[in-house]
Parts: sequence; structure tokens; C-alpha cells
Amino acid sequence: MTTLTQSGGSPLLVVPLLLTPPPPRGEEQPRQPPPAASKLAAVYIGIGVLIGVDNLMYAYALLYLPVSTFSLVAATQLAFNAVTSRLINAQRFTPLITNSVAVLTFSATLLAVSSSSDTSGGDHLPRGKYAAGFVLTLAASATFALILSLYEVTFEKVIKAQTPRWVLRVQMYSSLVASAVAVAGMMTSGEWRTIAGEAAGFRGGKVVAMLMAVWGVLSYVYQHYLDDRRVVAERRKDGEECGVCAARMAAGDVVSLAGHSLR
Repeated sequence: MTTLTQSGGSPLLVVPLLLTPPPPRGEEQPRQPPPAASKLAAVYIGIGVLIGVDNLMYAYALLYLPVSTFSLVAATQLAFNAVTSRLINAQRFTPLITNSVAVLTFSATLLAVSSSSDTSGGDHLPRGKYAAGFVLTLAASATFALILSLYEVTFEKVIKAQTPRWVLRVQMYSSLVASAVAVAGMMTSGEWRTIAGEAAGFRGGKVVAMLMAVWGVLSYVYQHYLDDRRVVAERRKDGEECGVCAARMAAGDVVSLAGHSLR
């Protein structure tokens, strides 16, 4: 269930997708032939399965590690981002990136060495679970960095565009595949049978929880809608001001030309 919740909200991306306007005229990228459906399907399935596996590793890592340790180890994702960006996206290293890689790697190593000073989420877990959670967090961070680089390759090599609408489409469909992977895992393991009992354990608080979740999602989407309207209004205002300036300049040229003719 924890794995599913990390990507289960992907169908809601259809709302901002519908609210995202197409690029204004004159700002469209050069037209490219649409990518083949087979290529897009391969991208969605491949990245989606990776996301599902990554979500599963994060879920187990949170089970075996306290939140503080998990957050610190997960910060190594920045270092993995630098590595995958260099190897896959041909991004060059800078002194700041190199420094961040060194510092984050060193801090993660210190956590592994001094793990005895931190409890592993509960005394009932064997000590080996802490090491497993540490390794899973590192693997999940590296996998997520790989996913980000694969997204970049998809936009550059397959779609050959990086508009907001394409970004939302790719994220939505790949996350849907990840959700399907999580659902398949729940059905295979039989964990779905415990959902009703866990929900009943919240007593009357489970309506309230759903209401807060829906409220938060709607607020997030509405804020993006307002931001988009503000950007469009500013562009329209800038265009009108440019038009007025152009008209004034043209009128000034006419008056100057008339004065020159009279002289």
C-alpha cells in the first residue's frame, strides 16, 4: 500500500494537463513528426516499472529506518543525480557539484558506521534490518536519479520536445504503469485483504482523512491554475504595451516625416 500511494495519484494529473494551455502562437517549437506509439509505450512501461521498483525500495527503507536517518541517506540522491547526468545526459561536473558529491557521500558513510547511535524504527526489528534499510535507501536514491536522467533522454531523443503538456503526459502514463505494478504486487502477495482492517482501525477519522487529501489536491491544482492565468495575463499585458509603443513610434515617425516635408 505504501508503494501504491507514491504513484496512485497519477490519474489526477489529467486535471492540470487539461488546464495547461498550448504554447502561444509564435512560441511553438519547430514541428516534429509525432513519436511512434511503440516507442512511447516502451518508454512508459520501462520507466514505469523502474518507478514501481523504486517506490517499493523506498517503502521498505522507511519500514526499516527512522525518518531522520532515512532523510539523511536519501539526500545522496543529489550525488547520484550528478553521476547519472554526467554518464547519460553528458552534463559536465562543476566544483560545486563535486563538493556536494563528496560531502553527501561522506555523511552517508558516517551514518552507516555509527548506526548504533540510532534506533531502527523499533526495538523489535533485528539489527540487520537497519543495514537493509540503509542499502535500500541508497539503491532507491540511485534508481530515482536514473529515472530523472531517462526522462531527460526521452524528451531529447524520443519526443524531441519538452513542453509542459508533454512533461505531464510522460509523468502521468509512467506513473500509471508504476501504480499497476504496485497493484499487481498487492494482489499477488495477498496484502489487499488487510486493507479493510487497517481502514477500520482509524474509526471515524478515515472520512476526515479523505476530505483533507481531496482538499489538498484541489488547492494544489487551483493554485497552478491561478499561476497560469497570471502568466498569460502578464504576457498579454506586455504584448499590448509593445503594441502601444509601436503605434506611438510609428505616429512619431509620421509627424517627423511631415515636419521634414514642410521644411
